[in-house]
Amino acid sequence: ARTGVLAPCPEAIVDVIRRRSDGSVRAPSMRVELAARLALPRSYGATRDIDAARANYTQAIDELHNDWPAARLARLEPSLQQLSWSNFLLAYQGRDDRALQSRYGDWLALAARTLRPELCNPLAAPRSGRARVGIVSGHWYGCTAGWYFESWIDALAELPIDLEVVALGAVDDGFTEALRRRIPGFVKVQGGADAIAEYLHARQFDMLIYPEIGMYTDLLPVAALRLAPIQWAAWGHPVTTGLPSIDCYITCAEMEPGNASAHYREAMLALPGIGTHYRPPSAPARATKDDLGLPDVPAILIPQSIFKIHPDNDVLYRQLLDLHPTLRLMFVVVGQESESTRLRNRITHGLSAQAARRVTFLPFLPRPALLRVMSACDLMLDTLHWSGGNTSLDALRAGLPVVTSWGQFMRGRQSAAMLDRIGLGSQLICAPDRLAAQAIELLPGDRLAQVRQRIHGQSDSLFDGRPALAMLREAVWAALQQSEVRNGLTSGSRNVC
Repeated sequence: ARTGVLAPCPEAIVDVIRRRSDGSVRAPSMRVELAARLALPRSYGATRDIDAARANYTQAIDELHNDWPAARLARLEPSLQQLSWSNFLLAYQGRDDRALQSRYGDWLALAARTLRPELCNPLAAPRSGRARVGIVSGHWYGCTAGWYFESWIDALAELPIDLEVVALGAVDDGFTEALRRRIPGFVKVQGGADAIAEYLHARQFDMLIYPEIGMYTDLLPVAALRLAPIQWAAWGHPVTTGLPSIDCYITCAEMEPGNASAHYREAMLALPGIGTHYRPPSAPARATKDDLGLPDVPAILIPQSIFKIHPDNDVLYRQLLDLHPTLRLMFVVVGQESESTRLRNRITHGLSAQAARRVTFLPFLPRPALLRVMSACDLMLDTLHWSGGNTSLDALRAGLPVVTSWGQFMRGRQSAAMLDRIGLGSQLICAPDRLAAQAIELLPGDRLAQVRQRIHGQSDSLFDGRPALAMLREAVWAALQQSEVRNGLTSGSRNVC
C-alpha cells in the first residue's frame, strides 16, 4: 500500500477473499504482499529520497513481524513460492544493511519453517562414506556470477568429497553446456522454490554453498531453511544475507575494510586476491574512437547498471564537465528507456545545454562490443558506494584505467583492491572528493599511456587466484572434518533445523 503497488484492504476482508475451503490461504498472496510492503525503487532522484525509502522499508519490516507471526503464517498455503521475493535493491542505497537484512532474515526463516516444516524434520537414516557438498546457483551461465565462481567448482572437485553443482532456472548457454560436460555431478533443477528445497533436502547434503543469495529470487526462501548442517554464502551479491541459517560468508580480504566483521551476521571467511581464479576474456584489439563512430575528444566511461549510479555520483559528473570543455561522459546502462531518461535528467539538471550534450547514453552492449568501447575510451570512472567488479576486470583487460576510491563497504571497494594489488593504487585511487580532479589530471596522453602500459604488464597477476582456491579448499575440508556429522556420518539422525 505504501508503494502504491497494492491498495490497502482490511485484514478480515483479505482473509475472506484468499481463504481456501480447507482454511489455508491461496498462493501467491504472501508474495504479492511482500512486494507491496517492501518494494524499493531502482533509482533515486536525490539522497533524501533514499532516506524516505529506507524509513518506509524499516517500518514495513516491523509491520511484517507484527502482522504475520507464526500462527497467521500457518494459515497460508504451504508453499515456499509465496516467499519468492528479493530485497536485492536495498544494498544499492549505500548504507549499512546488517540490521535490516537480519530483521528480514529472521522473519523469512520463521516463514519458511512454518510453511514447510517437513523440510526441517530429522533427515533419513544416517549414511556413511564421503561427504556430500552442493554448490547451488541460479547463474551457471555466461554472466558475472558464473565467470566469478566457475573456478570454485574445479577447486572443490579436488577434495575427496561427492560434489554436486546444482544449476537452477531455465537459462542455458555455451557456458552451461561446458560445465555439464566437464562436471560429473552437474544437476539441473527446474521449478520454483519448493522444488529446489525438496531436492536439496532429499539429497542429504553435508554442506551447501550459495555463491549469490539475493540474485536469484527463488533461492532466498530456500537458503532461509536449514537444509544442510553447514551452509555458506558468498559475495555474488556482496551484502550480508541476514539469514540465521547461513553460517559463514565468503569474501575477499583485500576488499574488506578493517571493521568488516561488523557488516556481516555470518562468520567471515576472507580469501586473498579477488577470491577466485578468474578466466578473463580475450583482450580486444585496441579500437579508436573513429572506429566506433565516436567524436575524437576525451571520453570517460561509466559502464554500470542504473541502480548502481547513486545520486552522490552526480556531483562528480558535473565537476568533470566543468573542468574540461570538450570531455564526453559515456554511460552504458542496463534498464528501460524511461529509466535512462530519468537518470539523464537527474545528471544534467542545472547544466548548460552545451554541457548536457556531452552526456551520452549507449544502449546495452554484449561483452565483446563493450570491451571494444572500453579499449577506445580514455578512462573509466568508478561509481561511489558500489564499485565495478566484473566491469572493472573487463576494463583492465581492455587496458582501460579505472579511477576509483575506497568505499565504506566491500561492495564499494572492489576496484580499489584490484588496482592496489597491481601497484596502481597511488595513481588511480583517491578520496571521493578528488575523483574528478584526479581523472582530469590523468587525461594528458603521456601519463595515461604509462598507466595503460602498467595495466598490460600486471593484470595477469590479478586474475591468478590459485592462493584463494587453495584457502577455499582448506576451509571447506576443515569445516567438514570439524562438523559433528562427520563422525563417519554414522552418529545418529541429523536434525538440520
